[in-house]
Amino acid sequence: MRPDSILHRTPRILALAPLTLIAAASSLWAGGFAGFTQPARVPSGLHPSDVQVADVNNDQFADMLVLNQSQSTLTVLLGRGDGTFDRQPAVLTTSMPSAMAVGDFTDDQRPDVAVLSAAGATLAVHVNNGSGGFGVAEMLNIGAIGEGIVSNYFDADPCADLVIAHRYANRLTHLRSLGNGSFEVAATFETPHYPWSIETADVNGDSRPDIGVGLLPGGQGNAIRILLNDGNGGFLAPVDTPIARQLVDLTFGDFNRDDILDCATIDTSASAATVLRGDGTGAFASPQFYPFDGRPEEVEAFDVNDDGVDDVVAAHSYFHRVTTLVATGDGQFRFPVWQDVFAQAHDLAHGDFDGDGFNDIVVGHTLTGIDIVSVLVNRSIPGEAASLHDVRAAAGRIELGGVPDIEHSENGYLQASHTFGTVRAPGLIDLHVAARTDVASPALLNITLEAQITQDLGVEQLRLFNWQTRSFDAIMANKTGQGDRLNRVLGVDARPYVGPKGEIVASLRYSTDTRTQFGRFAALVDWVEIAVE
Repeated sequence: MRPDSILHRTPRILALAPLTLIAAASSLWAGGFAGFTQPARVPSGLHPSDVQVADVNNDQFADMLVLNQSQSTLTVLLGRGDGTFDRQPAVLTTSMPSAMAVGDFTDDQRPDVAVLSAAGATLAVHVNNGSGGFGVAEMLNIGAIGEGIVSNYFDADPCADLVIAHRYANRLTHLRSLGNGSFEVAATFETPHYPWSIETADVNGDSRPDIGVGLLPGGQGNAIRILLNDGNGGFLAPVDTPIARQLVDLTFGDFNRDDILDCATIDTSASAATVLRGDGTGAFASPQFYPFDGRPEEVEAFDVNDDGVDDVVAAHSYFHRVTTLVATGDGQFRFPVWQDVFAQAHDLAHGDFDGDGFNDIVVGHTLTGIDIVSVLVNRSIPGEAASLHDVRAAAGRIELGGVPDIEHSENGYLQASHTFGTVRAPGLIDLHVAARTDVASPALLNITLEAQITQDLGVEQLRLFNWQTRSFDAIMANKTGQGDRLNRVLGVDARPYVGPKGEIVASLRYSTDTRTQFGRFAALVDWVEIAVE
C-alpha cells in the first residue's frame, strides 16, 4: 500500500510585545529550539557505516537500523518510545555494507531494506519478517559498485522502487520492484561527473517523487541535477543547477513557506552550507552561504522546533559535532546551534524517539573500532519557548577569558580553553546582537565592535563575517600583534524576525575570523565591546 504525504503548513497568530536589548554569544536559543541533549551511546555493531530510522515492527515507535561495516551485519534497534532501544540480534548482510534504503518492497505495509556493498556490485535485499527483524538477504548484481541509494514510489504500483548512484561509474540505475523482494532494471542514466550524493523528493510539487543528485567533478562543474518524474514510472531529461562550491551532500526542504522545495548542500573542504531557493521546475537559484565549523559530511532538512518550517542539520567529522541552522521561515536562517558528540560524525537520521512530537537525531560514527551510535534527544518543550542563555543581559563587554583558544560549552556559553600549544577552536567567536522592538520594521543599528589581541601568534587578518549578507564585509585589521586594539563601527539595517513569544526581533550576527601566519584559525580576541545606538 502506498503511503500518501501532503506538504502541510499551519498559519500562526502572533501577539507583539516590546522587549529590551540583548547581547548574547551563540546561545542554544533559536526560534524556540532548545538544542539536543548530550548524546546517549547506544551499542549497535562494529564500524557503523549507515543509519536509518523506520517503524520496523509497526508499533508506532521509531526504530533504528544500523549497518556494521566491519562485521557485514545489519542491526535493528527497536524503539521503546521513551528514547531508549532494544537491540535485536544482528542479521548477516552483504560484504562491507556501506549504505541502505528503506521501503516497502512487497506491499505488506512493513518496511524492507536494500543494502549496498563497498566491496562489489552487490545489492542485498532484506524482507521484513513481521516480528521486528529481517530475513536472509537476496543478493542481486547491480553491474557496478553503488555508493548511494534511495527508495520511493516512482511508478503507480504499490511497491517501492530504488535508484542507485554509482559514483565512479558516472551513472544512476533505476530498479523497479517486482513485489517479491526482487527488482529489475528499469533504466540507467549517465552523469557527466561523479554522482556523489542522491536524494528523493517531490521537487516540482506534482505529487510524484523526483530524484536529486549532487554532481562532484573534483573541479569546476559542481551541480545539482534533478530528474523529474514523468508520471509513467520514468524520468524526464535532467535539469542542472550549477553551484560555485563543492557539493558533498544535498537535501531538500521548504525553508520559506511557499510549499516549493528548496535545496541545501554542504562543502566539506570549505566547511560551509549553501542554501538555494527552488522555483518549482527543478531548478534552484539565489544561493546563500553559511559557514560551518569542522568539515560537514552529511546534511538533512527537517523541522526541529515544530514551527512548520524545515531546518538544516549537518554532521561534522572534524570537530565531532552536529550543527543546526534554524530557519526563520522566509528563506533565511539564524545562527547555528551545535552539539558535540564523542567521535567523528559521518551520518545522521531523524525521528521522534521519545514521543514528544519533536524530531530527535541519531548519529553514526564511521570509524574502525567504534561499535555504537549516538542518540540526541530534542530538548524543546511543546507549547513553551526555549530559554535564552545570555552571556550578558545588556549591551556591553563580553569577557572571553584572555586566552587564545575559545570554545563553546554544552549550554551555549563561551568558555576559555587553556591549551596554548595547539589551536583546537575553529576561530569563530559568535556574537548575536538583537534589538527588540514592538514594531515590525527594520532597525538601523550602529554597532561598535572593539577587540584586543591577547597573544602574538602572527595574526595576519581579523575580519568579520556578516550572517545577514553571508559575506565578510568588515576587515578589522591586518598584520596585528599582541596588545593591538582594534575598532570598527558598523551601520547595520538589521532584518527583523518573529521571536518565540511573538515579539519582533531585529537581529545582527557577526563572527570574528582570525587567520594566523601558520595557516590555522585561532580565537585570539580577549574581549569584544558591543555598543548599540
